[in-house]
Amino acid sequence: GFSFKPDGTRLYVQNRGTIYTSVLSTAWDLSTAGTFSSGNSFTSPWGTFPYGLQFKPDGTQVYAAPNSTNTIVEVNLSSAWSLNYSGFTTYTFSEVDTSIYSFSFSEDGTVLYIVAYTSGAIKILRYDLSTAWNLGTKGADTYTQDYPDAASNYGISFVSDDVGKIVVGDMVYSTKKDTVSVNPYDASYFDTSSLNF
Repeated sequence: GFSFKPDGTRLYVQNRGTIYTSVLSTAWDLSTAGTFSSGNSFTSPWGTFPYGLQFKPDGTQVYAAPNSTNTIVEVNLSSAWSLNYSGFTTYTFSEVDTSIYSFSFSEDGTVLYIVAYTSGAIKILRYDLSTAWNLGTKGADTYTQDYPDAASNYGISFVSDDVGKIVVGDMVYSTKKDTVSVNPYDASYFDTSSLNF
């Protein structure tokens, strides 16, 4: 997994439970990335083959999903963006019976989507968080759908713009339906015919 600092000046890459970071001299331009750091191990909370990587926007917490589990582990960083951690909490998603492959929070941290193998199929599930970025405040899943057949990998991410799009695998879906703007994080409004690459 990988994640950017919100201002686009730093890239974080997670490989086998270790996070490496690189400074971008020009924000969001990967061609300007410098040498990666030697890496900080997070194998204690995440194991050696976790899925995904997402930081809380203030840099105080980072999330990943341990391999072959129905959990996401929230790690508390000793100081913002430091990559030294002071503790972690594991959250279980009981609706998933096998494994979480990827996940993404909405920009404000109040919605979480996960891609998981459960009930014999790949599914997308949505959870609402009553407190932003706090997985302990998630309710039961409020939406479930089969993973799109056209998508050939299991990533999921949100694109923040005035239309509202969600990237699922190698497909992009609009969340604007019949020209009526809706909650940009409401997957029930996926327009699966309009956008792809």
